Amino acid sequence: MKSVLVLPAGIYQLPAVLKAKELGCRVITADNNPQNPGHQYADRAEFVSATDKEKILSLAQDENIDAIFTMASDIALETVAFVTGALGLNKVMKSEHLETIYTKHKFRQFMQDNCFNYPAYSFASSFKEFKLALSVVGFPALLKPSAASGSKGLYYLDDLKYYPHHELEKLFSTAQSYSRNGIVCLEQFIEGRDISGDALIIDGLVVFCEITNKYLTPQPEFVPIGHSVPSTLRDSKKNEIISLLQKAVRALGIKNCGLNFDIILAGDLLYIIEMSPRLGGNCIQNVIKHGTGLDLVEAALLVAMGEKPGLKEYVTSPTGVRILGGGHDGVLISHASLSELKRKHTGIMELQFDIMPGAVVKRFTQGAYRIGHVVCKADSVSALENELNTIEEELEITIEGV
Repeated sequence: MKSVLVLPAGIYQLPAVLKAKELGCRVITADNNPQNPGHQYADRAEFVSATDKEKILSLAQDENIDAIFTMASDIALETVAFVTGALGLNKVMKSEHLETIYTKHKFRQFMQDNCFNYPAYSFASSFKEFKLALSVVGFPALLKPSAASGSKGLYYLDDLKYYPHHELEKLFSTAQSYSRNGIVCLEQFIEGRDISGDALIIDGLVVFCEITNKYLTPQPEFVPIGHSVPSTLRDSKKNEIISLLQKAVRALGIKNCGLNFDIILAGDLLYIIEMSPRLGGNCIQNVIKHGTGLDLVEAALLVAMGEKPGLKEYVTSPTGVRILGGGHDGVLISHASLSELKRKHTGIMELQFDIMPGAVVKRFTQGAYRIGHVVCKADSVSALENELNTIEEELEITIEGV
């Protein structure tokens, strides 16, 4: 029996925990939140921070693991690289480029140095530096924590709005508080089409790539609320995206892993906004599985264990996900019957809530504040969007303020 260490153990890592169990593996989970759902399904759960490299290594050695795996979060990437290097496990990427991947301002520098398209950018670790960065980048702009994920601490700075000193200072301080390195990245806001997706990298090659249509909440938060497939881009642009990803994978020394990416198409230009050597969140793999038949979580786990999954040509049928969240802080009072909605809408593949009525809800300003999701199939991408809107409306989610 092979042993797999999954970290952290949150809602977005739960698919990896369950799939590893399904594959007959002994599963160990590690993070410092005992309430995270992955722990309850693990053969061994350790409540230690996923960023504590030495303790995680000791745990991995104690369990004689065959693989260490993370998805949908960047906080564990450095730990994964550290453990795989120490134990000689399947290598994800060159360790010298890892910080470039999860540090936004260094990724922008990488884009610049390697002749990729990139937005104007600057970075700051103090409010004084931030004001200087504003004079360099200008408005409109995006303020981001340099080392964070899940849309935490992201702010849109409008060119049509006046920002008094105290408001700018508050925005800077909040963004900085979410950044693990205490640095914020300020970059030019690029108006364009949001594109995302997951890929699979084996021996440095993009062997599978599913490009999604990405949906976000309006500014200023820009929180992902869904994905759909197949991409409505023309085939030539899809091929251009795959070639662009392959170029970046080669330059960063990415070897064996899932790959999540976010791209903006502005006019005819493609900008890689972020990419990470792990599978993405927001149920992208659920959409890919129902839309293509490929279980990407299983494939990425096999790659982590040093095995090569069987891949083929896949035909994509219209499939999408809507992430459910609250419009304001409060308590979830009620929602419509999930079983009745599934009977009414035969295209529903998944419909679930992460919390029960009575639980506290935070306004959906970051991925961690989701309350559930629905995955659905339809005859077309446009019909799919209408169906998801209808289902969300018929859920009749009631949240009362506290």
